[in-house]
Parts: sequence; structure tokens; C-alpha cells
Amino acid sequence: MNYEEKIARLEAARAAVEAAKAACEAAGVSMAVLTELAQNIDERATSAERQRLPIEIGGWVEIGDGRGWARWKIAAVGTKWLTIGGAKFDRDRGEMQGGTGYGRYIHPDDLARINRDLPPRRAKGAEVNRG
Repeated sequence: MNYEEKIARLEAARAAVEAAKAACEAAGVSMAVLTELAQNIDERATSAERQRLPIEIGGWVEIGDGRGWARWKIAAVGTKWLTIGGAKFDRDRGEMQGGTGYGRYIHPDDLARINRDLPPRRAKGAEVNRG
């Protein structure tokens, strides 16, 4: 399923939840679970919208540190490491390696975009294992 289909399905689900919520309210019944469900759908739709955007070297990603988010620029991609804002991040987990950046990580939606649009690059002269 592509991002447009996923977003369309989430929008349809959101509309169905809103209709159910309105019906409950009309009947005098409060359904807090429907409000929570609508919020969850909204978060998933926001994530899908973000993941749909293309990314390239020189583009910006958000880096979290447990206290908030900051925008850092992608400098290079490799097979195991990403260089972002002068720091190295593990390509698979998105975690910052070494230095004083312990606990910093790439936003999961941005990591998904990186893995989709910026395939790993082998070092020059490296052989390819064709198995």
C-alpha cells in the first residue's frame, strides 16, 4: 500500500470515528474511547504524511534527545552509518554513536525516509557478495 492509499484509509477511518462519536453524543452517551481513537488515527496520518516526503543528502531531519527535537542536516550516508550534523548515527537504529551525543536519535519517520530514499553506499572498490 502506498502512502496516498494509507492516508486515504486513515482519513476514512477518522470520518467513521467522528460519525460514531456524533451518534453517541446525540444519544446522550459519552465515549471517551472514540476521542482517543481519533487522536491515534490523527497521529498515524501525520506520520504517514511525513514519511511520504522525499529526502536527500543536504536535507533536514529531526534529532531527538529526550527533551525535544532539533533539525540537523544530512551530510553523508554509508552502509552502516549516517553522518548528520557532523555526528555519526547508526543506520539501522538511528542512534547517535559516541561522544557527548548519547541518547540522541533520528525521528523514526525521518529514518524511514532515509532508508527509502538514500540507499546504503558501498566504499569504493568494495566487492559485492552475490551469494
